[in-house]
Amino acid sequence: MKRIVILLLALAAVLCSCTTPGVYILDENLPVLIDPSTQYPYTEKITVTDHTSGKVLEFTDGISHDQIRMRLEGIRCIREKDDGSYPLLYTVEFTTTEGIVTLGIASEYDYILNGYHYEAMRSSVDLFYFAGLFASAE
Repeated sequence: MKRIVILLLALAAVLCSCTTPGVYILDENLPVLIDPSTQYPYTEKITVTDHTSGKVLEFTDGISHDQIRMRLEGIRCIREKDDGSYPLLYTVEFTTTEGIVTLGIASEYDYILNGYHYEAMRSSVDLFYFAGLFASAE
């Protein structure tokens, strides 16, 4: 009886775990805004490009960085190698103290990052937010 209870508890722990093998959380692959060791800004600027109009916006303030990154957090995805078949709507480029990380947004549910295609499982990127960035800039 004791073994059965332990086995059931172990099974419950596996089934209730936060992430499932093969599932990636999109923002875990994006740069942090603040360096945790120094508490200084790690992301220096974020550039958003609208590929339909060719317009480019640059954000250098922390509030904008926070708002943009927040739109990309908590999205659970499955990942596969990018085959180049996803035309991009937006590109979000994070310029950090160590280099540049580019996230391509092909649709509400499809993203390109570091040579991989990420497909959202449940939640997705708010495309209205990104469209609004360009509408308010006019």
